[in-house]
Amino acid sequence: MTYSNERLTLRIYGSRVVGTTLRHSDYAKMAQAVGAYGERVEDPDLLAAALDRALANAPGVIDVVTSQTAVSSDTKKGPSFVPDYAWDDAERKRRGEC
Repeated sequence: MTYSNERLTLRIYGSRVVGTTLRHSDYAKMAQAVGAYGERVEDPDLLAAALDRALANAPGVIDVVTSQTAVSSDTKKGPSFVPDYAWDDAERKRRGEC
C-alpha cells in the first residue's frame, strides 16, 4: 500500500509517477531469506489462518497481495496525516508555543 499511496500523492500534485510500481515483490520470500517465517496470502479467506501461523512462528511476515488500485484509508487523509492528541497541547505549552 505504501507505494500505492505514493503514486496517488504524486498524481494529486501533478507530478510524474516514477518508481512506485513494484512488480513481483515477494516479501514472504525476503523474510524467509533472512530466517524469519514468511507467507504470501492472495485469498482474503486464508488471512486469519496465515496470521495464526505467523504468530506461532514469530518473527514472521505476512505478504498480503492487494490490488495496485486499492486506496488505503490513510491516503484519504494524506500520507503525512498525524492526528492531534491531548499530549500535543501539553508539549506545545512546555515549549512556550501557546
